[in-house]
Formats: sequence, C-alpha cells, structure tokens
Amino acid sequence: EANLYAFAMVMTACAGWALLRNEHVRVDVFYREASARKKAIIDLFGVVCLMGPMLWLIYYRGLPYVERSWLLMEGSQVASGIPGVFVLKTFILVFAATLGLQGLSLAIKSLAVLAGRPLTADEPGR
Repeated sequence: EANLYAFAMVMTACAGWALLRNEHVRVDVFYREASARKKAIIDLFGVVCLMGPMLWLIYYRGLPYVERSWLLMEGSQVASGIPGVFVLKTFILVFAATLGLQGLSLAIKSLAVLAGRPLTADEPGR
C-alpha cells in the first residue's frame, strides 16, 4: 500500500511541474511546426476550454469527497494497511490546485505572446 500511496502522491503533486517543463502528453500533429503565436493560441484554448473546466469539476466534486474522508479520519480497508487514506485523498485537491496554478501561468504567458510581448528567460515569471 505504501508504494501505491507514494506513487499517487508524487504523480498528482507533480502534474503542474510536468506542465511547466512541457513534459506532459500532447498530440504534436499541429503544435510541433506551429509558430509561437499559433502555439500560444493552442495553449490558451487548452487551458481555458479544456483544462479549466476539467479542474473545476475535479475540485467541485472532489472537495466533499475529501472533506468526508477527513471527518471520518478514513483509514485503509486492509487490517494491516496505512491508516491515512484521508491524506491520500487530499492529493486530489492538491492535483487540481497545482495544475490550475500552472495552467493560469501558461494562460498568462500565452496572452503575453498574443499581445506581442513574450516573456524571455531573463524576466521574472519564466
């Protein structure tokens, strides 16, 4: 059980980092050869129309689920299991928050590119 918990926590907590490093899964049929402006449009569309609603739904539906788990101090169903299932379930909200913050950052960077002022590596926020 400890391996499962550790893997789940790392994967959910690091989703925002994967997006920051551009290590997430993307179908690069159009994106690979696109100009910076087209990439910004694709990224902005993805954040606003796909990621945003998905993360809102995860948070909206996950919050009562996590709250209930904390109220019950939910433990493992296995007798010798880890008694902290409520901590593991909290990472559902951590996932939504970290990915949401990184999505917001990506949207801001995309808007900067579309406004003709892309951020460089020297500037804060990069």
